[in-house]
Amino acid sequence: MVISMKNRMKKILFFFCTLLFVLGLAACGKKVETQSKLTVEEIEFQTQLLVNGLLVQLPQEELENILDMEAEEVELGIRQQFLQYGYSLAVDGAGFQSAVESMMTAKKEMGGINEIQAYNVVIDKDGAKATSEIIGQTRNASIEVEYNVRGKMTSITVTPRYAMGEVVTKAALNTVLGMGTTFSILILISLIISCFSFIPKIQAKYMKQPVILERKEEAAVIEHVSEKDELSHDLELCAVVTAAIAAYESSNGGSGEGFVVRSIKKSNKWRKA
Repeated sequence: MVISMKNRMKKILFFFCTLLFVLGLAACGKKVETQSKLTVEEIEFQTQLLVNGLLVQLPQEELENILDMEAEEVELGIRQQFLQYGYSLAVDGAGFQSAVESMMTAKKEMGGINEIQAYNVVIDKDGAKATSEIIGQTRNASIEVEYNVRGKMTSITVTPRYAMGEVVTKAALNTVLGMGTTFSILILISLIISCFSFIPKIQAKYMKQPVILERKEEAAVIEHVSEKDELSHDLELCAVVTAAIAAYESSNGGSGEGFVVRSIKKSNKWRKA
């Protein structure tokens, strides 16, 4: 009984080991098959079709139309176009639109394309990359085309090459523009801050007017009150003088009745005397 159980366990272990070995061989076969799909000749041929045939040969209007299309429409259109001639070519729509923009900008910088040199193709586990040099009329440019493991174009980058003098000139120009913008903003801020000194003066100017009006009103009230006080004081003085004169007349045998003092005026005769 024990021997039969051991034999079963051995058979089961042998079965699992065999299964793992088969799966390992299948995985290795798939990996080799995936890598073998990309060849240097195919990548070079596809790159020539995309760059030399489309990006360089298409007119400006056609390139602009590609930029206005959806990414899916670009992928489907390029695939159908090349299938008519018996070629299977897969591209990433958004990546090809970026390639169109990069090529249009590079053409302006180069002043035109004279020649595209042979492509250098490198294939690795992540895909493939094709690089070359574009000879232009005014300057050259480097181009780099990338593919995934399935041979689908993912991106195309065109970079114009500038001389050292041009690079230094552009760097100096960017520095001057940056510093000029910074100083302009600082000057503007200083002018705004300097205008703050006028704010208290303007406020004081508008705040003084109500005070002046208020003081004028107070002066008018005081003057009116003083006039009333002077009038009441004059009436009291008239009454006192009238009573004194009446008493004087009565003491001398006269009659003080009917004598009324209407007003009193100052005189300098007594001082002269």
